[in-house]
Amino acid sequence: MEKLSVEIWDLMVSNLPPPFASYAAVSRAWQKIFEIKTFSSIHMRNDELEKLDAIFADPRRRALLRNLKYTVELPNISKKRFKKFQGRREGAANNMAYTRAVYVLFERLQAWGEPSSHGISLEITAKAPIDSYIPSSPNNHYGDPAWQWRNMNCWITFDPTAVGPQSLPTVSCVHTLDARDGRQLHPSFVAIYANALPSLRKMWWDFYPPGRRLLSLRRDVRTSLANALLHASFDSLAFLDIYWEDSEPLNQTFPLGDLLEPGSEIDLLSMGVRRISQLPKLQHLILRGCHILSSAAFSLSPTGDKPDNSPLWPSLTTLRMELSATTPDGRWYFTGDPDSAEPTQERMEDLSESECDYNSSDSDKSHFCPDIAWEKLDGDKPMCSFRHQIDPDTFNTFFLAMVRSVRHMPRIRQLEFDMGNMGTDCQVSAKYLAPGEKINWGGDGVTRAFYEEHQMQSRWYIDLARRYDIDLDWKVPLEIKRELIESTSGGDCVLVQKRGNRLEI
Repeated sequence: MEKLSVEIWDLMVSNLPPPFASYAAVSRAWQKIFEIKTFSSIHMRNDELEKLDAIFADPRRRALLRNLKYTVELPNISKKRFKKFQGRREGAANNMAYTRAVYVLFERLQAWGEPSSHGISLEITAKAPIDSYIPSSPNNHYGDPAWQWRNMNCWITFDPTAVGPQSLPTVSCVHTLDARDGRQLHPSFVAIYANALPSLRKMWWDFYPPGRRLLSLRRDVRTSLANALLHASFDSLAFLDIYWEDSEPLNQTFPLGDLLEPGSEIDLLSMGVRRISQLPKLQHLILRGCHILSSAAFSLSPTGDKPDNSPLWPSLTTLRMELSATTPDGRWYFTGDPDSAEPTQERMEDLSESECDYNSSDSDKSHFCPDIAWEKLDGDKPMCSFRHQIDPDTFNTFFLAMVRSVRHMPRIRQLEFDMGNMGTDCQVSAKYLAPGEKINWGGDGVTRAFYEEHQMQSRWYIDLARRYDIDLDWKVPLEIKRELIESTSGGDCVLVQKRGNRLEI
């Protein structure tokens, strides 16, 4: 029996009937096989790290660990305090608790040394015991009770006072990081984690930026993500998925505000996306939600490729982008006649906010969200939709840069682009597929026939105005037409469609 390989033992245990499997669990001869399953995935809180030390003291067991789910328990608060918006003192306590908890975990993992062949997938979640509490808060203020939104715009940030002057310890055994669940982390953590995890290959992030009424804060949070993408170390990164929810205002006459840094004419976040997509090992970049980007994300150097003639995007195989219909400098990619907008019947009366003391932790009263006031300030009330045409001054510049970049992506297999996902009636989507690349497509007959006919060729598919009551007209400019043809197998491999009808380009 001792001469059997570990893989054969594993199969034997997997197929044992229940009465015999229990003996395998307690038998010394079966211990190693049993531990392969037991210690491959571990879930623990930050107050249980001594268990981690005890269980994985043996390096052999460390090599078994593949998934570590780590929950940081934040300081608890009273039920009365839970009914109110998060205050600065509470936020500072959360920052310190989270920073300490992550630091002590990384201290332990640092001692594990270089990674095994598979590495560890680390999922970090921050939450407080009170988070699952649902108080009784009758809604009589025409707004949601505050406990539903109390942590909105309150990101957990790294607190250097919690660990001294040093940053997080360097950990080499973690290959995957997922920080999407639980309380929101500040975008600056993208750089903090990336710099501490040199072997990191995959990352997932979710971010919810402030509303348009908080322009300065919006700019700061967005710039933090930009700086992370521009300057952090991503030496091993092959997969990056970022969700960023920043939809267009429902009132399309609303002044958007400029998200560029004062005195700057270039969008730093777009440059950050460009930099990360050009990393030598980055293969998959997924931008979900609604990202506000400019053509700088696809800008080329004056000579096209790098000085040594190597491609600008050497390894990128998959690029998926869900983009806002607005630009970083406060313009739109779509236009139209404001007088053509249909009037909407909406409740716009001024509402009194809660009279509860916003700084009180003793009152039983709940804070309430001034929903309508916020929606006005965010540009979502009153609704006004009229931007049903492509603005050539903004859209053509962006689209040309994106299409042109494909010829500098030698390994690209799929490029998917969706603009206007959330807050606009006018939507444009485009897909580039390399020869032989398949997707699950449930479109109409014209589209399906196009994919079947050109499946073994590189091809572009462009869909205009998914809504059938929107009459979007766009004549493909000659320069864009030329790039579409040159990046595919010819003009027949470009399909521009509107309402199920193929358009001539």
